[in-house]
Amino acid sequence: DGKAREHVIGYASRTLSASERKYSPTERECLAIVYGCNYYLPYIEGTRFTAITDHKALKWLHSTKDLNSRLARWAIQIATY
Repeated sequence: DGKAREHVIGYASRTLSASERKYSPTERECLAIVYGCNYYLPYIEGTRFTAITDHKALKWLHSTKDLNSRLARWAIQIATY
């Protein structure tokens, strides 16, 4: 039919460390995006892609200036994509 369609390209998972288990839900969601970007880096490097999430706080993360150091570091890393 010639139309592009969304589909899963792979699955990745890992166990959270003891300190990561103490993260807030927003930090865990952000960690998942960072982990996924790093895990699939050879496939996504140099290409444009969209990470789809239903977590509103991650959308807020992209627009706020008031971040703790960990979230700021991750936001910078994600912004490179």
